[in-house]
Amino acid sequence: ILKNNKKKINLIIFINKIFNNILSLYNFFLLKKKIIDKKNIFFSRKVYLQKSIKDNRYYDRLFDFVLQNKIINNNSQKVYLNECYIKKNLAFKAKSINTFLNFFLNPKVHISNDVKNNIFKIANEYKLDRVKIFEKFNHATINFFNWYNFGLKLFNGNKSLKRLYFGCWYSPDAMGLIAAAKKKKILTFDMQHGFQGKYQGMYTNFVGIEKSFSYELLPNFFYCWNKRTKANILTSSNNRKHNLPIVGGYNWVDFYVKKVAKSESFKTKKKIFLFTMQPRTSKNNKIIPSFIKKYLNSVSFKNNLFIFRSHPNDIETKNLLHEFVNNHKKKEQIEIDNGEYNILDSLNRCTHHLTAFSSSAIEANYLKKNSAVFGEDSKLIFGNYIKKNSIYWLNGEYSNFVKWVNKKNTKIRFLHTRDIYEKPNLRKHFY
Repeated sequence: ILKNNKKKINLIIFINKIFNNILSLYNFFLLKKKIIDKKNIFFSRKVYLQKSIKDNRYYDRLFDFVLQNKIINNNSQKVYLNECYIKKNLAFKAKSINTFLNFFLNPKVHISNDVKNNIFKIANEYKLDRVKIFEKFNHATINFFNWYNFGLKLFNGNKSLKRLYFGCWYSPDAMGLIAAAKKKKILTFDMQHGFQGKYQGMYTNFVGIEKSFSYELLPNFFYCWNKRTKANILTSSNNRKHNLPIVGGYNWVDFYVKKVAKSESFKTKKKIFLFTMQPRTSKNNKIIPSFIKKYLNSVSFKNNLFIFRSHPNDIETKNLLHEFVNNHKKKEQIEIDNGEYNILDSLNRCTHHLTAFSSSAIEANYLKKNSAVFGEDSKLIFGNYIKKNSIYWLNGEYSNFVKWVNKKNTKIRFLHTRDIYEKPNLRKHFY
């Protein structure tokens, strides 16, 4: 019976692979035809799609503020990477793509012994499982070349394409497409997708970039929301002539609040907390900080509501979070927000917002919520806003958390859009 079941499972997997390859091939030809007269392609990811409570449509927080412009919408194509199809009701139409027939079309990747030995050396130095690290590196390398070859085929013969924009450049698929685009003399841009401090490893401290040197897998430009982000990127290589940060601006929050979100304000006498969770780091390694646990067990939490909004990429945390809530004695007062609806809709519902280092801390203040951050990472990222009394920094002590809970909104400096983002110049960057 077990052998028969295994054969059936393997057959289903095999049929599914064939179907996905055929569908991906079909999508490729559809997209190639669609972009024949387009100037821009916006390569996004499903994780950036969030549902609106008002119209039940999904909006892309990285690119839809640009696509609302009819001229840009007509000259551009939005595409979701690593997807065969998207069933969601999108506010702005898009295509889905994935690589196809990799086993047949793409050459086998050989990793030299020198590279392998270096990976083993680094893994041993940091006491990591060197076999697993090498397997992941090998898989990522194969994935990179699959997307590189895919990009060469996609861009080949297209004379209208001028610019490619990526939601997060540092993954094998995006890097493969960036390398292919450079081969075809097409400009590439990384679209800023969150607040970046001085120590964001994928954007800062590239000391090797000089006037005559650039990284081939990095985009030509980093599209930044404001001047502060640009300055952070240039901290270690101010004289660079390649892989340049540019201030493009951002008005997604303004666009969503004024044109998409529900207009009525949410009123309540009780305190409603929204905790926007982030993946754990070395300095922020607890799923739920001890001061939150203590508060949930306290008398002070008697009539209030606490909402955990889990991070979409952190599956392990989601499972542990559900276990924590289901076993809590006050579970009727605790909710889990799975992130389906837009963060701005969730923020509109709360009175207090806290996070480790999510950009939602700024958005909460903009919506006139009592906003706080905690951990050493947040101090580095939001230091300027903490100094100006727009965001409260929690030091990890329970008494400090209670002080913030009882803090009156009259003492908070609320931000305007101009305090957070530069006004976007759509004509300059996307026409």
